[in-house]
Amino acid sequence: PFSFTAHAIDIFDHGLRDRLMTTKLATARFIVTVCEFNKRFILDNYRGASAEKIHVINNCVDLDYFSFRASEISRENHVVSVGRLAPKKGFDLLIAACARLRQSRVDVSCTIVGDGPELARLSKQARDVGVAEHVTFAGVRSHEEVREFLHEATVLCLPCRRTPSGDQDAVPLVLIEAMASGVPVISARIAGVPEVIDHGENGLIVEPEDTVALADALKELLSSPELRTRFARAARAKAEQRFSLKTNVGRVRD
Repeated sequence: PFSFTAHAIDIFDHGLRDRLMTTKLATARFIVTVCEFNKRFILDNYRGASAEKIHVINNCVDLDYFSFRASEISRENHVVSVGRLAPKKGFDLLIAACARLRQSRVDVSCTIVGDGPELARLSKQARDVGVAEHVTFAGVRSHEEVREFLHEATVLCLPCRRTPSGDQDAVPLVLIEAMASGVPVISARIAGVPEVIDHGENGLIVEPEDTVALADALKELLSSPELRTRFARAARAKAEQRFSLKTNVGRVRD
């Protein structure tokens, strides 16, 4: 017997969809996927699957490693984002939102951690919109360094999108890492993100491609320490309830 997992590009991207998926869905002992959105997507787009075979087991993190930070921030008005520099991550939207904030005299800075094919284009965009000195591209960093970037952040923002090929993030892991760390989060209403972030309770969600709404969400969190503290505590509580490595690995083992 065999099983397999279904995450994101492997089921969403039109050009990468596995022609053997129908056979695999029909013959696998079970399938694991990371959110209810993915389960519905598989059932709606592929033959051979039965709902009983597909188990939703959320992405998870080591809650001891990503511990709740002792103090809120070490840098004021600092936005951090983490991921491969690819179109589906929406880093261009974040840069545009930062430019909009600075034009309205909000003294915001941003660090984007990661590397990828969009680096040159994103760097040019930052120069073109006048925020090159306020947006830092930190490149690929270790897990330990990512944790430190999170601990320095006022807000973690990942404004994901669905690309023309159909690819999108299902549940970006960095959102869960930030929530576990007590960092307020902002993301977009795609795929499984609303299953992770409860809008207005432990983070903020904006509509995809809406840079005005994204800038407004950033401004709301940057200007309110009380809201950030409330979101941070609620986010950590949800991480402990839903996204614990110890709990979810045990479910896969079972």
